[in-house]
Amino acid sequence: MLVALFTGQMTLRTAEAQGLIVDGSAAAFQRFCRTEDTPMPDGHDALGLLEEIAADFSDEPDVVLGTMFRNPGLRVGDKIFAFLGHGGELIVKLPQGRVRQHVDAGTAEQVTMGKRTMREWVAFPAQESDTATLALWRNVAHDAHRYVRALRGSS
Repeated sequence: MLVALFTGQMTLRTAEAQGLIVDGSAAAFQRFCRTEDTPMPDGHDALGLLEEIAADFSDEPDVVLGTMFRNPGLRVGDKIFAFLGHGGELIVKLPQGRVRQHVDAGTAEQVTMGKRTMREWVAFPAQESDTATLALWRNVAHDAHRYVRALRGSS
């Protein structure tokens, strides 16, 4: 049953209703998503922060917890809008103009995969505290959700 949640075949609300999100589920999810070669930065609970952000979407039936490159993330329908990078940063999909604003402001870095710079993907590193990180990540995750949800509606 947990695999259904992790692969996006079940919504967070359904998982909660079926008692699948209980103490220990975060550890199981972390084991599922992480390998020894992708450790979390010391003192930074990126997975816990992502779970707090995921809770914001518990009333959204089409938002599910899933994976991207074996890392935990959030998707709306079949489209990922936010996921944790291998270094513990939050990577989100935003319009190109917003990506440029965040990069120019120094709050984020453009994402490069191989030799290709992704135009709509931007990485937000952890801030000085989990509280500051959560505030930033929550804001950009909601922006990313709105953007990707709108893209789905136009296709």
